[in-house]
Amino acid sequence: PFDHTLYENTKYSIVAETHCNQYDPFMITEKTARAIINKDPFVMASTPRFLEKLRAREYETFSDLWPEDYDKEHDTEQRMQMIADTVKYIYNNPIDWVRAYTISQHNYHRLHRRYDNAVKRLVEIL
Repeated sequence: PFDHTLYENTKYSIVAETHCNQYDPFMITEKTARAIINKDPFVMASTPRFLEKLRAREYETFSDLWPEDYDKEHDTEQRMQMIADTVKYIYNNPIDWVRAYTISQHNYHRLHRRYDNAVKRLVEIL
């Protein structure tokens, strides 16, 4: 359980995923899913190329609104510094929050389609 008002009272989430080392596997956990389910834009503190792998699964990220170049950085300390710089950018610059919400809605619907498809496959197998 989580308090949905945490998402309603913030403009975006900084998601600290389970894995952050470049050798860790790509994994979408409940941390990312919570931001998506609550239609919250996010900055992702995770493994290198996490956002790239999300996009490969037809999710959208926020690269047209703020820098996401941290996603390509393999050095963990440098990547975390770049994530902090992105947070500073969001704080210090005007952001098109309507566009951010549109992206978040797309991700919400994408997650639901993936869930529905997984359930359908399970039913077919069972």
